[in-house]
Amino acid sequence: MAYSKVVQPYVDALNLLLNTTVTDSRLVTLEGYGPTVYVITRFENSEIYPLELGAGKWLHFRQQVAEDGDKLNVLEARYIFSAAHDIDDEPGHIFRWE
Repeated sequence: MAYSKVVQPYVDALNLLLNTTVTDSRLVTLEGYGPTVYVITRFENSEIYPLELGAGKWLHFRQQVAEDGDKLNVLEARYIFSAAHDIDDEPGHIFRWE
């Protein structure tokens, strides 16, 4: 896991929103490809997992963000609402936004 004083409040807000509405799963911050770039996703046991929504549904969540001083820029956003735990099971995708 990686920590950024700029990114962490954003991740905390995302977790608060998601945990009070649709899931008990938690997002974390991982190091990205540069010293101020981070990936936000669910990461457990050294693997990326989708967020559990219940009723056999999943949210594959990934954001790549970069610090810009005291601001945050979203470089990439990927959300897949799916009936499949496996992100590569495209027939299981219900809605996809990238």
